[in-house]
Amino acid sequence: MPDTIKVLVTGAAGQIAYSLLYSVAKGDVFGTDQPISLCLLDIAPMMGVLGGVVMELQDCALPHLKEVVATDKEDVAFKDVDVAILVGSMPRREGMERKDLLKANVKIFKSQGAALDKYAKKTAKVIVVGNPANTNCLTAVKSAPSIPKENFSCLTRLDHNRAIAQIALKMNVAPSDVKNVIIWGNHSSTQYPDASHATVHVGGKDVSAFEAVKDDSWLKGDFLKTVQQRGAAVIQARKLSSAMSAAKAICDHVRDIWFGTPEPDTIKVLVTGAAGQIAYSLLYSVAKGDVFGTDQPISLCLLDIAPMMGVLGGVVMELQDCALPHLKEVVATDKEDVAFKDVDVAILVGSMPRREGMERKDLLKANVKIFKSQGAALDKYAKKTAKVIVVGNPANTNCLTAVKSAPSIPKENFSCLTRLDHNRAIAQIALKMNVAPSDVKNVIIWGNHSSTQYPDASHATVHVGGKDVSAFEAVKDDSWLKGDFLKTVQQRGAAVIQARKLSSAMSAAKAICDHVRDIWFGTPEGQFVSMGVISDGNGYGVANDLLYSFPVTIKDKTWKIVEGLKIDDFSREKMDLTAKELLEEKETAFEFLSSA
Repeated sequence: MPDTIKVLVTGAAGQIAYSLLYSVAKGDVFGTDQPISLCLLDIAPMMGVLGGVVMELQDCALPHLKEVVATDKEDVAFKDVDVAILVGSMPRREGMERKDLLKANVKIFKSQGAALDKYAKKTAKVIVVGNPANTNCLTAVKSAPSIPKENFSCLTRLDHNRAIAQIALKMNVAPSDVKNVIIWGNHSSTQYPDASHATVHVGGKDVSAFEAVKDDSWLKGDFLKTVQQRGAAVIQARKLSSAMSAAKAICDHVRDIWFGTPEPDTIKVLVTGAAGQIAYSLLYSVAKGDVFGTDQPISLCLLDIAPMMGVLGGVVMELQDCALPHLKEVVATDKEDVAFKDVDVAILVGSMPRREGMERKDLLKANVKIFKSQGAALDKYAKKTAKVIVVGNPANTNCLTAVKSAPSIPKENFSCLTRLDHNRAIAQIALKMNVAPSDVKNVIIWGNHSSTQYPDASHATVHVGGKDVSAFEAVKDDSWLKGDFLKTVQQRGAAVIQARKLSSAMSAAKAICDHVRDIWFGTPEGQFVSMGVISDGNGYGVANDLLYSFPVTIKDKTWKIVEGLKIDDFSREKMDLTAKELLEEKETAFEFLSSA
């Protein structure tokens, strides 16, 4: 195992950092076997929000993330840092003069440069992202004379990726077929995206971009303007600045510093609720190969309601700007016939959230309408081999509604997400025992994805002292495992909302990736995972025809409930309670289903 490296991210409570941190922590940048210590720096007023980000990183249960520290102190943040990614800066506010913006950022980057000079390793690599990035980077260079100036760089890779994406779109080729574009100068609207040295792979060979495109006026006109103004276009569409594509560009930039610079049938993946924050955290991981493999070509279809099409256009721009080599197509639509046509995998994230004052029956009624319609669309348009994963809450009952509305697709092809609860349970035991999440196996989430769920550690193991021992033997605190552990997992979503002021997205997206990847590739030998599946024929006394979370193993894209686990009286009571809630939900939902 290599030595742990310390990676600092500043502005860590912001949206770019939120999109970035999971990729860094899981190994996209430094390799999947590289232990990472993450330090997150932001200003004091953001420490509460940053606490929520830390919770989510813990809940991702990443095997090589050894430590996460959140701080507002530069001496803590920059101490012995190996890589510093300086994302945080003062944004330009309405009415602010350019000189005032520069003055504010000089203060920030002079201070951070001095902290690098005093506390960081002299071999540290420093990447400046916060705008104006070029000048902020130069300020940091001048303020850290003991660190070689060659160790500093600023981000123009996003502009580079945007240029690749535009040529690829123009030529209808994959981004990986476009090479050697150049961004000259400043990361601003004066940048020069230069295609005169670029090549495009067409007709089985690499040819110059100008020869391939055959439109010099475009390459010297609209191409330049589109790349230069792309950030503004994303903001106009999304009402937020680029984060997904910026994070991807940072990963590309840092990975190339670290390692140096050097296909099967396309599958159609549908994500519904695609303009929402969970989908925003999910789509990049799906598109880049975290779920289906890095060599698997993907066609992504993004479905949302008509009023969200503008926002969804911004998400499409960002996915294009990530310049991902195996993302063959991105389609945004509000039409179910387009979305579900020939789909291989449908990830149903969108649902009606519970609004203030809304009765539970009204929530169920609204979601029955949505999932009856989507089930019918699956039945009519999707491949009969399609795998359907329901995320939108109430996930279990929404999934059962979809099952009943798509009779031509085997009900075994449907599942709902309880993997986030599963990962949260792993994370809590790992934190309690001070071990890596990968050392905790075979926790179970029984029942409903709700506060009645039963997180069960009685069959789990923890790797301690060189061997796997039962969780109860390892933890040596039965009252915690039957008390606070359950409550923490059951209430973790609410805790993240209270801290972050938004619901879990990073950890939810990670859980969706885990769930779908296990369906696609299977579960490791000797391990089981939790997912909501049809209860028919189970050996645990759960009534048939419920969508209930069980421990499952998966082989050849087919799940199987793990049978024969001993159930004590404590577990029986918890399992029956959550089954009762699911039965009540089903009865209410099916009243609406029959009348809808």
